[in-house]
Amino acid sequence: MIEDRNCLTVKNLFTSARRGAQPIFDGLELSVGYGESVVICGASGSGKSTLLQLILDGNQASGEISVDKQQTAMVYQEGALLDYLNVQQNVDLVQRFSKRKSLLTAKDVIAEIGLPESLLRRPVSSLSGGQKRRVAIARALIREPELFLFDEPDTGMDLAALKDVASAVVDRVTQKTAALTVSHNPYYISRIATRVLELRAGKLVELFNWKTVAETEADFEQRYRVLTHALSNMPIPDEGASVPFGKLRYLWPSAWLSGLWQWLKGGVKCLISLFTLTPSIRDFASISIRVFWQTCLSGLLFYLLVGTTLGATTIAVVRTLADNALTGIIGMLLKPERLLEMMGGAYVVFLAPAVASMLFVARSGSICSAWLGELQRGGQVRALNSLGVDSDRYLRFPVTLSVFAACMVTIAVFAFGVWGGSLLSARYLFNVVEPWQILAVSDGDIGVSQFWLKTLLYSAFTAITITGLGLAPKISGEQVARDTTRVIIYATVCVSVAELLFALT
Repeated sequence: MIEDRNCLTVKNLFTSARRGAQPIFDGLELSVGYGESVVICGASGSGKSTLLQLILDGNQASGEISVDKQQTAMVYQEGALLDYLNVQQNVDLVQRFSKRKSLLTAKDVIAEIGLPESLLRRPVSSLSGGQKRRVAIARALIREPELFLFDEPDTGMDLAALKDVASAVVDRVTQKTAALTVSHNPYYISRIATRVLELRAGKLVELFNWKTVAETEADFEQRYRVLTHALSNMPIPDEGASVPFGKLRYLWPSAWLSGLWQWLKGGVKCLISLFTLTPSIRDFASISIRVFWQTCLSGLLFYLLVGTTLGATTIAVVRTLADNALTGIIGMLLKPERLLEMMGGAYVVFLAPAVASMLFVARSGSICSAWLGELQRGGQVRALNSLGVDSDRYLRFPVTLSVFAACMVTIAVFAFGVWGGSLLSARYLFNVVEPWQILAVSDGDIGVSQFWLKTLLYSAFTAITITGLGLAPKISGEQVARDTTRVIIYATVCVSVAELLFALT
């Protein structure tokens, strides 16, 4: 039964894809009442998915959109599941972050969309496209929102799966809930729709208003016939005027300023996230351990070997200089071993923070930034936010802290490697019996070099840069690669400048 009050109202919506192009929405009007299952269809490229996204976040549009976002859940076309979690973990995550605790379980919603219980422990990466979309629907169902937004949930499903999903959606549309679906499949639409609209020339045109869902197979078959005919005659939308010099847009200063702006904005978000707490220690630990592994533990041997090589090379250079400079009478008065005593181990704590930070950003920073960028590009972050999972609390907060800790550990391991390599070279190039005494690092060396201050500062900066740019909005693989490169460049340049200022002061 459809109630008179609306859970969604859109008035005079206007937006364009780009300057000079034909408007996607030109004064669009839409209302969805409780108890309705409204379907929007239209030609490919007409803006159906864009409309759902604008309803969800309201960005880049003029007009009025009235909807309770806290009571809205969206299912994206690609599913946007977290591929490092299994099926049950994906569903349980949404339930843990939900302010309104549901009595449903992952087992309940998986069964409701026609999937076997054995699928709960399956990694998401092993699922088919159709299974991923059904799990994404289950993830939305467990939140029990008032308004469901479905972006082509029928893609890649066979008829049996479509029927199961349609039944689950219809069962959820009651006097206290509603659904707005984008679809082009007449079979699926005929089973779930109470009203069908077509997006045409920036406006919504009503095709059918059936008031209720199909209650019998005869109703369904009749609707299926008329829908098939209507959808087959839809025109291809006009893309509008092209933008001149579009291929040169990345050479404009605005593109570079945009990168700096994303960097600064992302950094501020990281700082703000440090004052928030995740509602689940389990989620915090899971993300922290994953990030700490990919940025630190998986590369410790690499950092140690590079540090050892640098330390050994440093002593080898000292030996070469000694052989060339300390000849004749000077060589009789000043032994090469004396150079090591004069030098001590101070160079270790002077070199390690800057060199290790740059190395960390180049190796671990690129890995973490690319991982976060793919979560953005694939829509996982956007999907989490649409389901009430605050991505700043779930991802940004633990990632920032983990990268900070990983960078500090890396600097310490790298410094140990430099010192260890120096000991090896001193022992075999200078024949020093106890090189650790000659090359000892004193408390005075640590204080003068400001080792701990540099370690804290560089670790904090690299963590903010990696996380901030990694979680910046992205819609293409090119943007992921570009922001990953920016992470390396921005962090390296700033660490270099900071190191220069430390040296001068």
